[in-house]
Amino acid sequence: MIEEEIENEFKLALEGIRKLPLSSRNGVYLAYVYYKELFNKIKCSTAEKIMAERIRISNAHKFGLMFDSIIRYKTNTI
Repeated sequence: MIEEEIENEFKLALEGIRKLPLSSRNGVYLAYVYYKELFNKIKCSTAEKIMAERIRISNAHKFGLMFDSIIRYKTNTI
């Protein structure tokens, strides 16, 4: 139930991001993409794994997310 609520909040957040001024949209969208990816990784993990170790996004994956975010920003497909 909590995961569903968080997913709905992500959907609403994306709608809000699309309404932001262009000057702010890229950075906010990048944070959105990063935290959504982190949420998806946590959602796929077991409770034991979450309690025992740190869940993180690798630096290479973060770079890929940033690159994709910039491309979406430049092509106005956010």
